[in-house]
Amino acid sequence: QGECLMVGAMVGVALLVGAKLPYPVMFVAAIAVVALLSVLSERLVVRPLIRRGAPLIALILALLGVMIVLRHATGLVLGKRPQFAEAPFGLEPIRLTSSLLILPQTIFIYLTVALVFLAIWFFFERTRVGMMVKIVGIDAEAARLVGVNMELVTVLAFAAGGAIAAIGGLLMAPLSAASFYMGLTPGVKGFVAMVIGGSSPVLACPVCFGLLDAEDSSMIDGTRLGILVLLALTMAVQGAFVAFFIYLRR
Repeated sequence: QGECLMVGAMVGVALLVGAKLPYPVMFVAAIAVVALLSVLSERLVVRPLIRRGAPLIALILALLGVMIVLRHATGLVLGKRPQFAEAPFGLEPIRLTSSLLILPQTIFIYLTVALVFLAIWFFFERTRVGMMVKIVGIDAEAARLVGVNMELVTVLAFAAGGAIAAIGGLLMAPLSAASFYMGLTPGVKGFVAMVIGGSSPVLACPVCFGLLDAEDSSMIDGTRLGILVLLALTMAVQGAFVAFFIYLRR
């Protein structure tokens, strides 16, 4: 989702600075654009491969191709120069104590992320469609047998993933310049957090990973990030071997 984050930030800056749209209108429009692009990538790339019975590695490589095309197409259309978006509440620090300052944008980020987490929890735990998505994540074949609309669930998953990533990009744009390469590092970090944290509802690993990065960005440099990626890949491969072993034992 790193490139969806990048597109959300770039489109948001273009609508805010170029089209002079009000911030709330820009926010919703940028999210809608990224969600639509995510659905189109599923319709035009992923779904045809699934219908042909393509292996998982083919889907991953296809999505990597979409990522590269999306990155450079965004750079060509919206420009390659980094651009800052205007913060909705300004960037004048708020003094909490004599030695503690906080930016209004930081407060806005925390509140927005909390609302997004609450909305995700409500969707999965309190809505029929969300429960369908959970069933598909647990056992896709069983979900298909009980009549779950797999195509609808896939479209919803891509749209929701793109929308959430776009929100992240829009929140980052006032603090970190929006550029067509900004999605690379967050995408890798998100992949690591997803593999290590899995589908735990507590989301302990992604939250701790984010807090660690926010506390001191120098702690997550290129070398350590590479080590985390290798750790995540190792855990993923080991999980695949364990699942295969259990399947053979059955």
